[in-house]
Amino acid sequence: MRVARRSTTATRTGRRLTAAFAGTALAITGLAALAPSASATQINPTVKCSLPAGQGTATGVQAMDVTFTPAVAAPGATVTAKVTLGPSPATSPLSLTVPTTPTIDLAMSGGATGTVTIVGPLLQIPVQANTPIQTPPYSGTFVVPTNAAGPVTFSPIRTLTYTKVLGSNYETPCDITSGGGAVGSITVTGGPGTPATLDAPTTDVRPGTAVPLSGAVWTPNATANVQLCDSSGGGCNPGGFTAKSLVIDAAGNLSGTATLAGTTADGSYRIKVLDGTKEATAPITVKKYVPSGPLQISITPNRGPVGTEVTVSGKNFPANATVSYALTDTGGVPDESYYATSTPDGTFTGTIPIYFDTASAVLAWTGAWGGDNFASAPFTVATDPPTVSASPTTSHPGGSVTVTGAHWTPNATVTAQLCTPNGATCSSAQIAQGPGAADANGNLNGTVKLSSSGIADGQYVLKLTDGTGTASTPLSVQRRWIELDKTSGSAGSWVKVSGHGFGSSVWINVNGLNASGGKTSDWAGAWALPNGDFCIWIWMTRGDNTGIVASETFHPDRKASTPWTVTP
Repeated sequence: MRVARRSTTATRTGRRLTAAFAGTALAITGLAALAPSASATQINPTVKCSLPAGQGTATGVQAMDVTFTPAVAAPGATVTAKVTLGPSPATSPLSLTVPTTPTIDLAMSGGATGTVTIVGPLLQIPVQANTPIQTPPYSGTFVVPTNAAGPVTFSPIRTLTYTKVLGSNYETPCDITSGGGAVGSITVTGGPGTPATLDAPTTDVRPGTAVPLSGAVWTPNATANVQLCDSSGGGCNPGGFTAKSLVIDAAGNLSGTATLAGTTADGSYRIKVLDGTKEATAPITVKKYVPSGPLQISITPNRGPVGTEVTVSGKNFPANATVSYALTDTGGVPDESYYATSTPDGTFTGTIPIYFDTASAVLAWTGAWGGDNFASAPFTVATDPPTVSASPTTSHPGGSVTVTGAHWTPNATVTAQLCTPNGATCSSAQIAQGPGAADANGNLNGTVKLSSSGIADGQYVLKLTDGTGTASTPLSVQRRWIELDKTSGSAGSWVKVSGHGFGSSVWINVNGLNASGGKTSDWAGAWALPNGDFCIWIWMTRGDNTGIVASETFHPDRKASTPWTVTP
């Protein structure tokens, strides 16, 4: 679609707002501490928060309290953790509401090792200016490791919030630097269940691509959710994937894909899948596409009249980036911009109309215009005469032929007439319908159907017009005609021949034809029905056959033919 030029004022204003929000309103890490429950232990560690968008760090004491339910669970069971945090070290100079997904990483010790991530729901956090940023208590779940046994103690190691401001996504990790410790424990008893399995690609995956996943021993017919975790299995982010098509069937088999966020940085990660009862992780390596050469574009078509719609294809562009493209005249400066998004592999496609008569090229670039970071493809504005061809070149009253051509007026309706060979006399009454309209590029691909009566045998010219230009192509009309079940085959092929319009109850000879128009030795014979139709199989054995002809025995001039192609 055509897009108006960007507003410089609006862009600069948006950037100022983003910078103002990024360092303060995005460090969503806490709420004033509530009284801990009897089953939990409050700790007051010092945390260091890394603010997004290059806004530095914020350090301070933050209370942490986590309660686990149930307190006794079996391996593979689901445990709910309720998280209550104290005030965040960061404040905001502005008052606003920030959509936030809070998480906390807990290190396990004792009867199990490793890290679990408690992910809360998406919250709308009301941030007050110059006040410690607060988030309400939240709950999330985790699955007890299948190899756990006995008391398992949990100690926070960091919080990590995911926020969205002005359409951009931000992460704010807050690592415990001192004063940490255990916040609670559970006791794992009973035998382990059968763990679910998860398989992910072992080769590098690109940001923005759909990652195929599979597995077994999942909860039958359960809903599968997916998170992107760091290489240790912590810092799990449900926003690491922008879409999913994961399905667990009645047998507990997992299949489908999860689309990796286009902004994912290169590195090693673990994919975590959860079905509410079970979870499993698998490692993946993310590596973005690196262009192997300069920007390149091609356009189709590369010439045509004003109004032609051009398809633009590019490669070697940055992955998942906004690509600008525009027309230019002989001066080389781009006109109004159009936009597309490149794929994870650095390609893009788009369309642009030729909307002024001095257009000489299409340009494409990323980022701001300037320098030599662009690709160009020439376009020639030219009003070439339209062309047309027909297939087959022989038809019959009531028959249809396919017509194709180029350089017609884009989107214009094309009409047809049947003319004498010299073009002196033409008749639209001998055309029943077609061929329709040219496409946006001026290409024609339609069907012309002849009238079922009023057309004598002979040679004609099929004349087409769009009101501005015309084009013609020869067409032979036969009252009798034959049809084949296939139009080509190797020597030795059997071909079914159906004939129409012949004499009532006459004997029909069917022969192969050679390039000079003579009959070959391939032959079959059939009686025509009272309505003049017949159907017979012929064995096409010769390699020099170029067609098939059917003729009445006692009137050999009453005939019809059609092409046949011998293939290797």
